[in-house]
Amino acid sequence: MTGTRPIRFIGAAAALGAAAWVWSPHVTGHVTRTAVVNAPMTTLTSPFDGRVLRASPAAGDAVSPDAPVLRIVRRGRERALAAELAAERDTLGRQAKVLQRRLETLDSRISELAQHTREHTAASTARLRAERRAARAAAERADAKLRHAQSDRQRVAKLADNGYRSGAQRDAARAAVATARAERAEAEARAEAAQTALEAVRTGTFVGRGFEDVPYSRRRLDQLRVRRHELGTEIDRLAAERRALAQRVTRVRARVETARSFAPFGTGVVWRDSPAAGSPVAEGEPVARLIACSQRFIEAHVDPDVAGSVAVGDQAQFRLAGTNRWYSGEIRAIRGAGSRHARDRLAAQAPEPDPDAARVIVAPPVSGFAMQGAPFCHVGRMAEVRLDRRNPLQSVRTAALRAAEDAAAVFDRGADEPAAGATVNIPEQTADVTGDSAP
Repeated sequence: MTGTRPIRFIGAAAALGAAAWVWSPHVTGHVTRTAVVNAPMTTLTSPFDGRVLRASPAAGDAVSPDAPVLRIVRRGRERALAAELAAERDTLGRQAKVLQRRLETLDSRISELAQHTREHTAASTARLRAERRAARAAAERADAKLRHAQSDRQRVAKLADNGYRSGAQRDAARAAVATARAERAEAEARAEAAQTALEAVRTGTFVGRGFEDVPYSRRRLDQLRVRRHELGTEIDRLAAERRALAQRVTRVRARVETARSFAPFGTGVVWRDSPAAGSPVAEGEPVARLIACSQRFIEAHVDPDVAGSVAVGDQAQFRLAGTNRWYSGEIRAIRGAGSRHARDRLAAQAPEPDPDAARVIVAPPVSGFAMQGAPFCHVGRMAEVRLDRRNPLQSVRTAALRAAEDAAAVFDRGADEPAAGATVNIPEQTADVTGDSAP
């Protein structure tokens, strides 16, 4: 019995050492098995309606930065629109030419009528001036005749007073004076009428018997000028529309020439491949998704007290689920439960964590962590992450206190087993767990 006691001590020490070795990471650190390998994801969308001319590589294949990921060609709608607009532009051009010829004809007719109006005005002016001269001459003759009649009346009156002329002769002399006076008044009225008509002609109004106040040529000239103004306005409108259509044709043709196909470049691995060649795609439709393997990171969800016991820049160990090889990485970010992160821009998502859990982002090593030959460069695979606490003695003390509290709770209930779901979490100093975006 005495000889076997050292063996029992050695066995007990080995068992305690093994237990300490197994549980030491949980005491001096924290281990989570709900981590996931994640990476930023780029979504390629079609900028127009078209069809896939060349499909992307299959999902999981690497993308070469020297060749387009895929190629989409624009449908023929833009070309048809350009042809339609060009035809409409040419139609407007032909209409404008027709109106321009009509305008030229109107200009010729207006020129002829203007010349005829000028000739008519000149002839009317000459005629009225002649009538004015004739009326003035008649007035002068009538005035001379009146003076002669007045002198003859005085002479006949004297002779009649002396008995050498009869009363009838005196009356005749008086009638001759009245007639001469009337003839002079008539001649002066004709001269005044001719002067008035001459002044009216200068303003474009013709006054006289046998014709209207405005001659036909003048009225027709005014009508043609109004029509010419209307044609000029119509031609200007067509020219403006034609210029606008020409600009639209230029823009549409530029889109056809410069954006006839969509062939984006990218790097990484195809996360979701595009539709097959020949498939139609709509404007704004996602056609492929790529993940950037060079920007991979390990995303772990831990309790806030665990997040408070580590800091950015600390080392962390992780291994992929189902493997035994551990890798060392660096903590790049710590995000609290209240931070917002764009899940639609990340390729993977860990199982639904505790709503109060914090996110610890671990960057994998630059070398050693396999990328080539791994499907999707391990993105989406679950991982186990081990975080080393900065104060393990305090962690032991906190763990002991929590274990005592759990035991007291079990004793109060009168049970011999610990409460279901009891965990040993070791709160430490609070780290900065704020942030608003995913790495």
